[in-house]
Amino acid sequence: MKLNQWAKEKVKSIAINKNIRKSYKSEIKGLGSMVTQNGLYGTLAFYLVKDSNKPAAESIRNQIAELLQDRLDIPNINDFPELNNDVYLRAQELVLDAISWLRRYADIFIEDDDNG
Repeated sequence: MKLNQWAKEKVKSIAINKNIRKSYKSEIKGLGSMVTQNGLYGTLAFYLVKDSNKPAAESIRNQIAELLQDRLDIPNINDFPELNNDVYLRAQELVLDAISWLRRYADIFIEDDDNG
């Protein structure tokens, strides 16, 4: 499945969940910058700690973990496995590409107000 199709499915599944969709859209908007500034592991660690405060944090971590398992055969990224630099950079690049698609689809499928 192409990355854009994957992202579309993920956002559509979030958009039907009233409890997390607004939080998800807000979080996904800043996620690319966070990964660029803090790295993939720094961002995942932040979301692991923030999990109890933001409803979308667990969904975001799970989406990233699933993507990296399927595309790069990295076992649970949320366990912070030791990766060589090449694999880590490929994983980070893949996540950044996915985030750009997730942001686009969040803008399409998730309304800004509570009526959507």
